[in-house]
Amino acid sequence: MGGPLKNGDFSDGFFVFLYPRDNPHCAQTVSDYQDCLLNCDTFVAWTLEDVTDAIKQCTQAEWIDRFVDRYLDFVKLAQV
Repeated sequence: MGGPLKNGDFSDGFFVFLYPRDNPHCAQTVSDYQDCLLNCDTFVAWTLEDVTDAIKQCTQAEWIDRFVDRYLDFVKLAQV
């Protein structure tokens, strides 16, 4: 810190809490954490569903559908 940036270094960033939309424990944790922050400018909470939807708008590659099927198809988990 404080020195010149090297190739590939970043001068700033933010923390992302990425979680499944229907996980109440994660949603509560996000809320609790935000309550502890004086400034939320470097903290964001994204759902996996929102991120995968955004990716799907940029590609038709099969991997994103496979990811959704494997990690976000909770109906399949309920059948196990």
